[in-house]
Amino acid sequence: MHKQKIGWVIGFNLVIVVVELLFGWVSNSYALISDALHNFGDIISLVVTYMTLYKSYSANKNATLFNIFILYLSMFYIIYEAIGKLQNPLEVDATYMIIVGTIALVANALSAYMLSKMHISHCTSHQHQHDNIHSAYLHMFSDALISFGVVVGGVVIALYDVYMVDSVLTIVFSLYIMWHSYPMLTKAIR
Repeated sequence: MHKQKIGWVIGFNLVIVVVELLFGWVSNSYALISDALHNFGDIISLVVTYMTLYKSYSANKNATLFNIFILYLSMFYIIYEAIGKLQNPLEVDATYMIIVGTIALVANALSAYMLSKMHISHCTSHQHQHDNIHSAYLHMFSDALISFGVVVGGVVIALYDVYMVDSVLTIVFSLYIMWHSYPMLTKAIR
């Protein structure tokens, strides 16, 4: 039952990643792209959580470290591009930001809800699984908040044509993603 729910959450998030990358590129929105990369990082966490249900967690530590390293490189590149866009703002299609951000918000909120309903016995043998599911829930909840920020940014751009909002959101989201991923990075290194 838990495996199936986590599988659905992984599937939702894969769709979000593809849609946000596609429409982020089409609309010139690095905020959507950084949210997609964050969601991809969370997919990695969800896959590790899924693997813990099969008791294969230790075999995936190196993959986790590699994926977090790639996530950090992506965030540094996105910040670099966002700073360039701050100096020379490009027109951003706010409609895509609002629509895709709303879809991501709903999917992330649904994913967080599904994970919040997964209860595992608190006996010692299941504590690690419970902690991983709770961690995955927190990731999905933070993704929902970032998606909400993308929607708000899109509304501000649509109303006031202030395209630098996308770059500012991109930098803020990227720094948040790196900060949020840091404990997982240090844990994987250890």
